Amino acid sequence: MIGRRLVAASRWLVFLLAVLALNFPVIDTVVTSFKSEAEIGENPSLMIEHPTLANYAGVFAIADRFDILHYLANSLVEAFLGTVLALVLAVP
Repeated sequence: MIGRRLVAASRWLVFLLAVLALNFPVIDTVVTSFKSEAEIGENPSLMIEHPTLANYAGVFAIADRFDILHYLANSLVEAFLGTVLALVLAVP
């Protein structure tokens, strides 16, 4: 009984470690997006000392040369069309 629980617990531990390892670039990107430019240079760890949303405000503020909403809408249309095409080809 204890052997089965140990095997199950070790299996879940391996799964958790694999999930963290495979998703680390995404986690690091999200954490870094909440840091200021000075903190990114000083603190390369995953700890955030002073979280800020200024980076997100900056992305939406420079709409004259980087129209993020247009790019997001374009990606949404392409993803929708790709999904529809895959379903049309796979369902029959």
